[in-house]
Amino acid sequence: MKIIRNTFDVLGGILLVIIAGIPVLTIFFIYLIIIYPFDYYKRKKSTKEYNAYLATIEGANFFCYNNRKKGFNYIQEEILPQLSPDIKILFVNSRRIEIDGYDFRHLSTALHSFKNYSNFPHLLKIRQGKTVDASISPQFFNCLNNGARKEVLIEKINAFFNVSIL
Repeated sequence: MKIIRNTFDVLGGILLVIIAGIPVLTIFFIYLIIIYPFDYYKRKKSTKEYNAYLATIEGANFFCYNNRKKGFNYIQEEILPQLSPDIKILFVNSRRIEIDGYDFRHLSTALHSFKNYSNFPHLLKIRQGKTVDASISPQFFNCLNNGARKEVLIEKINAFFNVSIL
């Protein structure tokens, strides 16, 4: 009698799992069949547009910084005036990118592909249709906090971009 009762308990549990699992599997298959292809093509189109945009700004150089209170004034007053005119300034104000003449949507994608995204200031250059980035945060805060020479930082920035100051 106990064996029969245990068998019914097991069969009841299996039946419950099957009944509960059918809606979950149905939703999953609907996603795979209907939604996933649209999402896949949307991502593929977005990647194609992004790569085409990078090709249009080939050779561009960006100095990226944010509105973090510590260092903001130092960047504004000491670093930016020393940069070559070939280096564009990309300012991240909270989560909004501020730059004139460039598509902020695609530059946002570039920012999110940084290896050290949270470490500003950051350098970004577009070469051969690819983004190349480097954080200069350690060197910057060495200047800011320890009084290191800012000329060394400026030289590092120019070396990254292969820019020569006349």
